[in-house]
Amino acid sequence: MANGPSSQVPSLPQRGGGKTYSQMVNEQLGLIQQQRAANFEQRIAQEQKNREFRTEQLQNIYDFDVSGLAVGDAKALGEIQKELSNSLNPGSELSYSDPQQLIADSALIKSAYNEMKRWGQTGATGRRSYQDGILQPDNEDGTVNVGNEESLKLKNEVWDKGAFKEGSIRLVGPPGDRRIVGIPLDIDGKPLEIDGKKDQEINFFEHPLRNRADQFWRMEIGPGDFMDVRSEYASNRAVDQSNVESVATNRWNNNPRSVQNKYRIDKARRNDLKLSDLYNDDKETFREGYTDEDLIAEYINEAVEGVGLRRSPEEEEKMSATARQKNQALAYRALFDSIKPLQETITVAPSMVGGDGFSELRESISFLANEIDGTIDITPFLPESLTKTVIDNPKYEDGKGAPETILVDTEVYKTPSSIAITADGLLILSGLGNVKSGESIGEVTIDPNTPDGRKAVASLSGLFRDAYGLSFNEFLRSLNMDFEVPETAAGPGFDVNSYKEQQKEQQ
Repeated sequence: MANGPSSQVPSLPQRGGGKTYSQMVNEQLGLIQQQRAANFEQRIAQEQKNREFRTEQLQNIYDFDVSGLAVGDAKALGEIQKELSNSLNPGSELSYSDPQQLIADSALIKSAYNEMKRWGQTGATGRRSYQDGILQPDNEDGTVNVGNEESLKLKNEVWDKGAFKEGSIRLVGPPGDRRIVGIPLDIDGKPLEIDGKKDQEINFFEHPLRNRADQFWRMEIGPGDFMDVRSEYASNRAVDQSNVESVATNRWNNNPRSVQNKYRIDKARRNDLKLSDLYNDDKETFREGYTDEDLIAEYINEAVEGVGLRRSPEEEEKMSATARQKNQALAYRALFDSIKPLQETITVAPSMVGGDGFSELRESISFLANEIDGTIDITPFLPESLTKTVIDNPKYEDGKGAPETILVDTEVYKTPSSIAITADGLLILSGLGNVKSGESIGEVTIDPNTPDGRKAVASLSGLFRDAYGLSFNEFLRSLNMDFEVPETAAGPGFDVNSYKEQQKEQQ
């Protein structure tokens, strides 16, 4: 069975053994995904609080219950209510001439309110479903959810408008025979085409999106990555020739949806077949090559092949240096290509350790350091609100005078994904936030001329060399920058771990 492209990072071991490069990267990716999920859930919670606050504000404006209503619906209902109230004035051009007209218009506004309440309920339910789809993108059927925060934001915006162009909902017709109309929006927030024309009014109760809310909140679906059984078992060090068949069999039998079904679907996709093509004429049994017995045999065989592809520790050690240098060279080229100036200059290709680079000093440069795999302690550069955590006081006893809660120090580590260097020698890091809590931190400015700054840059220089094959200073020289990290910080004689003790001794 042919294999598709692998989603795994190639297995490149570290010097001295231990975890492979791919294992460390995949672990980091897993951590990043967890952080992103945590951050997303925090933003969802904050958005819900914002929505509740907006509801409170609307309730202070209108004399009807606005709970659950979209903002656009609440505003439209308020204007409709105001216009109908004017008809109660005998001097109005559209005043009521008999009670039946009032009854008819009262029924209309009640129906509109009920429809708005129903739309509100679809928003709460649909939004939760869509959010869950973002957090759990794998449908375990060969497809993945491709919706993201941007698409969720757009759906929320359209939903909050009631799926009508802002301010377009209005009353038409005489008292007792009134209708509510508006300009409908499509799922992307653009005016919906009616008979090939845009900005056409329709009856409020006949909006196709509002009548099919399940379609409005439907998650966008795309094809998932192919299963790569060989790579999966090649990188799993807990599996070897002695247990691979039993492990593969157990995994197959205990995961009918995520393994069995996906394996069958992926095989069909590779052979350009539909699921309906996999059945015999009876429409119940699978044809040859796609039976349960066929597929488990193929799956186990690929698992065995994957373990067999694994290099021995000696082989990996021999090739590690060459492979590492090759990857570092590629990473360095990507690093240089990502440089974005804040002041335009003419550039030529840099050398790895100096020579021609940027022809003139820039006000600042920024670049993406995506290959850095490690963290820097940025605690000294943050406000106390981010480095202190409130915990229950273990010594608290009611009535004994000890505080119920206390502040404790929290170390904050950051993996920078983007680094900027200013002309005055400051480093500005931006990245993923607090590795431990997932809290967003924003930009962090480091002054290398301070003791804490030298320590941080020393750590950065080491991570830099591991990722790109040259030190941070060598990188700066390749750009012809007139700024370098103090050699005492980046040099081999600087012990990051004993820095605090060294400072105490100097004092």
